[in-house]
Amino acid sequence: MLKVEAATFDLNPVPYRLTMIGLYLLIIVLLYHFILQIGGQWIAAVTTVSLFGFFPRNHQVIFWFAAMQDLIVGVCFLLVASFFLKYRDTDKSKHYYAALLLFLIALGFKETAVAILPTLVIIEVYRNKSVNNLAHFKFWRAYIPFGIALCGFVLYVFADRWMNELQSVKTFHQFAGFINVIKLLGRYVINVLLPFSHPVELRELKYSLLLVFVLLETATIIIAALALERRRELFLAGGWLIINLIPVALFSFYNDRYLFIPFVGIAFLLGSLAERIVYWFGAFRFKLLPRMAVLGLLSVYLIVSMMRLYGYQARWREAAQEVKSVVSETARLYPQVPTGSTFYFINLTHSVSQGQIYVLNNGLDGALWAQGYDRSVKAVKIFKSDTPYQQDLTEKTLVCENDDEDPKFLNVSRHQYIFIYKEGELIDRSASECANSLVKESIMLHPEFWVN
Repeated sequence: MLKVEAATFDLNPVPYRLTMIGLYLLIIVLLYHFILQIGGQWIAAVTTVSLFGFFPRNHQVIFWFAAMQDLIVGVCFLLVASFFLKYRDTDKSKHYYAALLLFLIALGFKETAVAILPTLVIIEVYRNKSVNNLAHFKFWRAYIPFGIALCGFVLYVFADRWMNELQSVKTFHQFAGFINVIKLLGRYVINVLLPFSHPVELRELKYSLLLVFVLLETATIIIAALALERRRELFLAGGWLIINLIPVALFSFYNDRYLFIPFVGIAFLLGSLAERIVYWFGAFRFKLLPRMAVLGLLSVYLIVSMMRLYGYQARWREAAQEVKSVVSETARLYPQVPTGSTFYFINLTHSVSQGQIYVLNNGLDGALWAQGYDRSVKAVKIFKSDTPYQQDLTEKTLVCENDDEDPKFLNVSRHQYIFIYKEGELIDRSASECANSLVKESIMLHPEFWVN
């Protein structure tokens, strides 16, 4: 989709932003319909979409263009579930093929879509109010094409990983071991339960009031679900959460946007509890009081969430300033460069806010192209880091001086440009043989630090 928009609108940010907003709103509408489809009433549906739509940890899928694939998977996820349930209700093949096609599309956008299939199973178990159907082949027959597609996708992904291992190519996402998977699952669950905090690490819970709060919150939700006869909803919420967290815990690291789909389960459980409370009190002729209580609690959540999201928006804007500074200063120094030139940037910021607000982790090439550079021009960067080697490279390059009064002459012959970003300033070392030697040596000895 990003390529289609780039071809249609070039690099104007407005269409991308509108697309992100449109996809996010579409997911909210689809989620509302899905809650009604699986038997929830309007109170449960409104509460669920309100909790989900203003979930503070969704900031990445709201403000970061690269997270568009997460939104597309979210749309496909809910449409697959909706069409598949319609197929079960009507036995119309058009609904089945629509669900299968959307499942394939989701797999094409992101690996986390593998969780759609097992989530479908627990949704059906929830709707059927029984696990007896699991023992019959008729139940599983509709899943066979989905399973074949999933197995083919998994084989493709793992074959690619195995080939990389054989060729000694280091991939970005790697299996970190079962102990780390369990730890990461725990961290994700903790951060679902602490939506207004910074990204919490497990070690922060040791001898902390946060641990007490998380335990009390978990116990309250479970006890409320059992007391209000919402065991099925508890099963669906727990299964939804864990199933959709396992793929990212296996081959990834903590990231707020990976809670986007898993949080739906928790939001649904809380929505169903709100619905049960309202109708339970309604049986005793206290209809207005429980509704006002639910509305009041939801209003507090929405206000705090909007404040939190507003804070995230400010930080995303601050991050964008560095991008703007780097790109505009590069264009000012060298408004025109030869085809195939390379910009080397040292000490750029990858991300801030514990890695949750991205700055220049990707997209620098596109930003330079938007300034009018030819698409053969590329940017190679090394990020700011606590690593002694990277800090030493930055300081050594800064000490270098340009060797010619007119650095453009050397750059035209060399087709490469070297910059250091330091304290908000882009420092040009393109005409320095010293800097050129340091960069060449660094790329040869430590290519893992350099990112295209």
